[in-house]
Amino acid sequence: MILMVKHFIIMGSSYETKRKIALDVVGEERVCEKEVRSIMDYLKENCLLSSISTHMIITDSPTFQSVQNHDHFFSNVSLISTKEEFVNLINKDRYLKGIDVANYIKTRISCTHLKIEKLTYLCYADYLCAYHKPLFQDKIFAYAKGPVVQSVYRKFKGIKSLLNVSEDDKKEYSNKSAYMSVRSRIMVSEDGLYKLDSINKTLEKYGHLKGQELVELTHRVDSPWVYSGSGKKKYQKITDDIILKYHCNEIL
Repeated sequence: MILMVKHFIIMGSSYETKRKIALDVVGEERVCEKEVRSIMDYLKENCLLSSISTHMIITDSPTFQSVQNHDHFFSNVSLISTKEEFVNLINKDRYLKGIDVANYIKTRISCTHLKIEKLTYLCYADYLCAYHKPLFQDKIFAYAKGPVVQSVYRKFKGIKSLLNVSEDDKKEYSNKSAYMSVRSRIMVSEDGLYKLDSINKTLEKYGHLKGQELVELTHRVDSPWVYSGSGKKKYQKITDDIILKYHCNEIL
């Protein structure tokens, strides 16, 4: 007699760890459905559900390996043992980092390090002033050539070539799938659709400018950069309050 085992699978994507993840509930149908409802209620209370889907698979074994053998769609999915760990991984994608925005910009516009720094900052400032919420978590500082986003600076410092055509990045960013990947990273974050729309509008406004032109824009009189020490004091932070008050002086 062939064993028939039902797997109720809750699946999501963890962009932070670059993998698909799943919870696998196995057992009698009525019991499993009750447990799945309990888990979904927990997820609704504790994380974003935009990247979560549910599946039901019948195999001849209670192991998740049997699911992967049965359907190759699950072959690269990592099994998570607890709902708490699952939620923790999903929630890491809730908040963007500056480098997430910079990586998206790279798929849209050819940038030097100088230009991508300023565009990432302007994306942040535009979104903050429009929604009174931060676009990403990184701190922004007043350096000699204008506002600098920490994670972006650390990633690209010393690179003077066009970032989206450099040898290190050709494989990662030169095709449509790369664009869709970094775009999806933004969309699955909290208020992702609003963030993506705001970023695109910022790039439409400023994307045609050269790096030095963007420096001059952020160096205007009464700009946030000026009120944060103009780069004279090392690692002087540009706060959200200063951006909200003075970003209006550095827009086109």
